[in-house]
Amino acid sequence: DTLWRFKHDLRIFFSRHNQFALSPNTLQDFAQIVQMCEDAGLELTVFISPSHAVQWEAVAQTGSWKLFEQWKRELVAITPIWDFSGYSTVTTETVRSGMTYYRDNSHYRPIVGDWVLKRMFGTALTQAEIPEDFGVLLTPDTVDTHLANIRQDRQAWRRRNESILTWVQDIKEGALGTQST
Repeated sequence: DTLWRFKHDLRIFFSRHNQFALSPNTLQDFAQIVQMCEDAGLELTVFISPSHAVQWEAVAQTGSWKLFEQWKRELVAITPIWDFSGYSTVTTETVRSGMTYYRDNSHYRPIVGDWVLKRMFGTALTQAEIPEDFGVLLTPDTVDTHLANIRQDRQAWRRRNESILTWVQDIKEGALGTQST
């Protein structure tokens, strides 16, 4: 059942990943991979996966939203990144059984993967084939505007989804054995 998978995966996320930190070593490793590809004449395309909006809300509920944004800035300082995270018509699909785009909060169906590839590699047959708000190429010049847009989209989504916010908060409290005050 889809709802069980969302709840199960969020519970695991909160119990294992409620404290984030940027790793300079990992960012350095990433920069080395990018450089190795450039040196070898390979074209590297990097993207941030389109997890469902409840996953991004879980990140926010751990208090790590600003760190998540900083991570994107750090990556984009190394190489352009396609960002499919955020609050698009795809990632904000209503959580229910039999979802069109998602199996759980971080695993999407083949149609979404096809759209990711088509957006990144420009292989869509028509503009209407891929939702317009799905996927943005980030560069150092565009990242801050994009992050501001995501914050606005998040606030709009939160206003429309108070029951989901409560549901995510309840999962967090259950996973961490806490109660909000």
